[in-house]
Amino acid sequence: IATCHFNQMLEEILMNLGEEYRPKFKTMLFGMKDWMRDKILHFDQMKGRDAFFQRYSIPSGKIAIQIAYSKARIMQHLKVLKGLAPLSDDAKERFHLVIPLTYGEVHDWNEYRSEIEKEAEKSGISFTCLFDYMTDDEVLEMESACEIFINSRTTDALNGTMMEHFTLSHLVISGGWLKYQILKDYGLYMPTFEEFQELPAILESYLIKREELSAKFESNSRIISESFVSSAWR
Repeated sequence: IATCHFNQMLEEILMNLGEEYRPKFKTMLFGMKDWMRDKILHFDQMKGRDAFFQRYSIPSGKIAIQIAYSKARIMQHLKVLKGLAPLSDDAKERFHLVIPLTYGEVHDWNEYRSEIEKEAEKSGISFTCLFDYMTDDEVLEMESACEIFINSRTTDALNGTMMEHFTLSHLVISGGWLKYQILKDYGLYMPTFEEFQELPAILESYLIKREELSAKFESNSRIISESFVSSAWR
């Protein structure tokens, strides 16, 4: 028996394999363990944010944006950074990019690392690249510090980092090519983009509507913490 995270994934697989394989699949919703959900919900986000900002000398007034969560090329770091370059100067002053590159296998890693750093410099936005191993608590501190998460993998079937940012009531922005219909079905608010050049408009809009969007982010957190956890699978 093989498992799929949601029906949309199953139907696409069966389109390639054939309907006769349906009995060999079981749908099991992707989600977090309850203890992880509880840890996030009870985590002191402000304390975690302050600790992360202080550790990496990030000015306290910045809005941190997390780009991807590993150094794998499928995260498309370079395209995200190029897409952010047209942001207005005022917006660039308000944002700080956090780029975790702590794990993942990459061919010609030194070359790719250099490309990421050069593109980040060219974006005109202050940034921090993370290279060293991070504990679970350090990852949670980073996530609590980044109130925006840009998810631009080439393919995906939901991922834990995205779920954690939803639970933290953060803005999650995802590539429109990713098969996340299930999130829409549950009513989650998640801006999407088809072209990387659309990212500046989404972020500029966030700066304007930041306060009024808080209710949507709280709703996202509630949906994920109630429906996308292991206790909801029973």
